[in-house]
Amino acid sequence: EEKEMVAVLNANTPNGKALVRGLAQNGSDAVVVVAIVRVFTSKNAKELLEMPNVVVKVADLQDEAAVTRALDGVHRAFLCLHQWEEFTSRLEEDQARVVLRACAVNQVSHLVFSTFEDTKQLRNKGLKSQIVPDPQGRIQPKFRKMKPIKREARKCRIRLTHMITSYLDQEKSKKCLCLIMGENGKLIVQPHFQDV
Repeated sequence: EEKEMVAVLNANTPNGKALVRGLAQNGSDAVVVVAIVRVFTSKNAKELLEMPNVVVKVADLQDEAAVTRALDGVHRAFLCLHQWEEFTSRLEEDQARVVLRACAVNQVSHLVFSTFEDTKQLRNKGLKSQIVPDPQGRIQPKFRKMKPIKREARKCRIRLTHMITSYLDQEKSKKCLCLIMGENGKLIVQPHFQDV
């Protein structure tokens, strides 16, 4: 039986590497992870090469032809971003558009914008989580600055999902909260608690 090919773009970042590892370990019987990196020479890229069920490909996210080649045969793709509800720069937005167009060429039907945060690191830097409840305690992300790319995804018939994983690491346990917002506007919450 053919394995599903799942791509992770920006896989050479610490967050990308963690996502590759998780997908490769949890879906090892059914998934091959295509880790797309800008260069092979980084420490993280070299570690990706050693992981089972992982294929490493090189593509600069500003080079549409290279990204299109790297996504050949892929069924689903994850693009690791810095922020959940908005792009951090014009460059990041342009790269997301390149990835979206490359997905359309390769008929990749599902693209996930994936973000990670570690609340302990945020606290140490005096920063707050990107997950902000309203006064009634509800989490209702708007993604206002991403509306143009969401429209483009619909035109290309690509399902665009937003996902953030917030790590609440403590000494004796590993805890995280994963929020997933699909096209239907419904927020899926997946808590994970594991004692070490």
